[in-house]
Amino acid sequence: FTDFELQLTKFIFSGGVYGNLDNRLSVGQSRREGLFYFVFRRIVPPKRSMIYLYPVLKKHPFLLPIYHIRRWFSLLRLKKIKKASEEIQIINSLNDDSLSETKNILLELGL
Repeated sequence: FTDFELQLTKFIFSGGVYGNLDNRLSVGQSRREGLFYFVFRRIVPPKRSMIYLYPVLKKHPFLLPIYHIRRWFSLLRLKKIKKASEEIQIINSLNDDSLSETKNILLELGL
């Protein structure tokens, strides 16, 4: 096996069948660089994500600001706050070696 094949195998097997939160966040951080961008996108998701959550926006895109506010109120639930907190802790715990390894895998795969 080459080094790349070993890295890819380790990444796949550490994720399990459905992937895991650590790998998902690692991929996101490898692509975007930075906690600020992650938090901003969690607070204000892109239009296509909002249309997926609220299909009515496809017909009425002018309602997007209202649905952002609606979503913010739904995020105030304790369970969602805990989940967001866990995600931020995971991002803070990712080390540079792990991120560079993930970035190399993505580059090699052309993703």
